Amino acid sequence: MKNNNNMETAKLKPLRVLIVEDNEDDALLVIRELGKNDYKPDYERVETAAEMKTALNEKTWDIILCDYKLPKFSAPKAIELLKETRIDIPLIVISGTIGEETAIECMKAGARDFFMKGKLSRLAAAIEREIKEAEMRRRQREAEEALLASEEKYRLVVENAQEAIIVTQDLKVVFSNRAAIGQSGYPEEIFLSQPFTNFIHPDDRNMVADNHFRRLKGEEIPEVQNFRIIREDGDIRWVNLSSAIISWKGKPAVLNFLNDITEQKKAEEILRQSEEKYRMIAENMTDVITVMDMNLSFTFVSPSITRLRGFTVEESMEQTLEDVMTPESLKLISQIYTEEIEREAAGDADPNRTRFMELNEYRKDGSTMWAEVGISFLRDSDGRPVGILSTTRDCNTRKKTEDALRQSEEKYRLLFEYSPMGLLYFDKNGVIMACNDNFVKIIGSSLEALIGLNMLNLPDKGIVSAVRQALNGSTGLYEGIYHSVTAPKITPVKALFTPMNAEGGVVQGGMGIIEDVTEQIEIENERKQNLEKASKALHATVRAMASIVETRDPYTAGHQHRVADLARAIAAEMNLAGEQIEGIHMAGTIHDIGKISVPAEILTKPGKLTEIEYGLVKTHPLAGHDILKDIDFPWPVADAVLQHHERIDGSGYPEGLKGEAILPEARILAVADVVEAIASHRPYRPSLGIEAAIEEIYKNRLILYDSNVVDACIKLFREKGYKLI
Repeated sequence: MKNNNNMETAKLKPLRVLIVEDNEDDALLVIRELGKNDYKPDYERVETAAEMKTALNEKTWDIILCDYKLPKFSAPKAIELLKETRIDIPLIVISGTIGEETAIECMKAGARDFFMKGKLSRLAAAIEREIKEAEMRRRQREAEEALLASEEKYRLVVENAQEAIIVTQDLKVVFSNRAAIGQSGYPEEIFLSQPFTNFIHPDDRNMVADNHFRRLKGEEIPEVQNFRIIREDGDIRWVNLSSAIISWKGKPAVLNFLNDITEQKKAEEILRQSEEKYRMIAENMTDVITVMDMNLSFTFVSPSITRLRGFTVEESMEQTLEDVMTPESLKLISQIYTEEIEREAAGDADPNRTRFMELNEYRKDGSTMWAEVGISFLRDSDGRPVGILSTTRDCNTRKKTEDALRQSEEKYRLLFEYSPMGLLYFDKNGVIMACNDNFVKIIGSSLEALIGLNMLNLPDKGIVSAVRQALNGSTGLYEGIYHSVTAPKITPVKALFTPMNAEGGVVQGGMGIIEDVTEQIEIENERKQNLEKASKALHATVRAMASIVETRDPYTAGHQHRVADLARAIAAEMNLAGEQIEGIHMAGTIHDIGKISVPAEILTKPGKLTEIEYGLVKTHPLAGHDILKDIDFPWPVADAVLQHHERIDGSGYPEGLKGEAILPEARILAVADVVEAIASHRPYRPSLGIEAAIEEIYKNRLILYDSNVVDACIKLFREKGYKLI
């Protein structure tokens, strides 16, 4: 290792140069060239990897000038060693034997430039350029480090924020702070592995998803939206959400701020119900509430005054007692008022007392009406009277109500007697007091045998339990077989028992409603048999359709069956519902039914199809949809067949649908169809194998294929040993 620091020239730019060179003369030529270009080099020459490593550890260098080939070292090895140290120093290759291709390889490996020995006129300019670029990289690193420090500061703020903060991309949660995890009630690994919509109440899910995609499109949506989420324990919580579009790892995403407003919602609902209740009371009550001060001037009149006497509230507020009632009634009310004031003065009267009387009052049309009026004092905090509260009720209305009640009782008596249901009443001990003819008929007994029968002594424990529930103040239900105790009859029944309360809420007995469900059970069993027959017929029809395609296209015989089986396995791996899995299998079985519209010579052609021929083949999803659309499947079979060649990025056919616009069933069929096609033999090529199929769907997940479907499919083959049959 040699060191030379003797070349000093006034006003020259200092330059620290590490020279990797085995020839001292060549090194001096380089130093001399630098001196010609206003540089004052402080250099060190090394010949081996060890010497270079030592020099890098002991000093700071501005530039490394490296010969391509040395007896014990080389430029590629020097580049590799420099990378290992992770020190950002520009390295320039200088050689007398290097070819252009080799020089380019050095540049690809990490060299910043290369020069031929003896042609160093541009060297100084190149060094100046590389030093400037190194300085720019240094400043960029410092800026990035400062940014990281800033990001760490904001990360701490976000992580410790009380507000739930999440970032969603394609509706999937890609980031959440601790508050969001706590608010969801789910473990972090579950919360960050599923679409955010999975945690939203089903009734709100479409609204949130629609707003999400509209926001990404730049459409105007409400700044704040309220919806419900479902926690892992099933608890439903209300949240409000405000969002903004951001870039997350180079792709559009949504930054969401969520706050739990459940308690606020509950309070609002209680307030709303309270306001609604009192509004309804004020607007719909038939009684008139008035308040007078101690000078007998009205200070409040309820809106029901209009129904009672025809006056508006404003008109009534201006009236005096002389305007309200006839002279006889005015004399009576004056007498009662005087008596009550005297009782107040005596100090021995009940402060909560109410006096009732009947008064004759004027209506707006000039007629009079009798009203029942109750009056009491309003008092201040010391118990002194400060006003008079009165409640006025139309006596004629009461009489009409009494008549209506009698009519109602008669109506309900007729309903009781002639109801198609079996009805009965029992006392607080469970003893039958009355029952209608249909109850007698359903039970299969006689009226004489049933009246006085104690329901709590019946052998049917379910009925006894339901009757006890009614006697305890709640509704009791029973559905089962009734074994008659008075006749040899067994009847399937549904029964409801409700309590009958006296004043004060004390249970005085109960009422039972009994229905004979023999016919309903028979109808339900008809129905089930018909469903089984229809299901068998539907499956037979589908199998027949599938065989039609395979008859016309023997080269892909079994293709639909294998696609259907793989699609069903993928759906099961994704934990879809059983009914949905069955529908996917059904759609897979006939997904190529539309190929019956494609000429057989095209389907069986052993060579590459022309553009026109391929265009005909591409019509088969639409043709299949047209064949299936009028069949009443319990699943979206026709639409799944129509879309099974659609792709996530919109490059598929026939409609060029994208992302969520494609049915989940069609996304599963698309992956199963591609895997089977690649892994199976075709007339125009031999099988490419399952690994080629897996490579195809993996590299195009999130581009052509649904990532969740791809992951489930790969797991089947790689981890669970699934094989195409």
